[in-house]
Amino acid sequence: MKVLAKFMLTGHRHDAYGPDAERQSHEFTFTPQYDPNLPEDQRFNKASPSGSMTIRVDNLSVVHFWVNQMGRQFYLDFTPADADGA
Repeated sequence: MKVLAKFMLTGHRHDAYGPDAERQSHEFTFTPQYDPNLPEDQRFNKASPSGSMTIRVDNLSVVHFWVNQMGRQFYLDFTPADADGA
């Protein structure tokens, strides 16, 4: 089964760590979105979904992309990673 969900980028936190803070990491938070007037949202949930997804990255190309996308909605495709996709 494949599940498609709509999330909005709602948070960003930047941390430096290690000796002299030479390492950088960025934490991005996504929250589920729901519009009762959109059939695609109704297929995922009958009422406002709740929760969040937080991901920490240090890949600068990803960081630079997401830093400029605050408030934008994204689809998350939850497809099984195993070979048969069941």
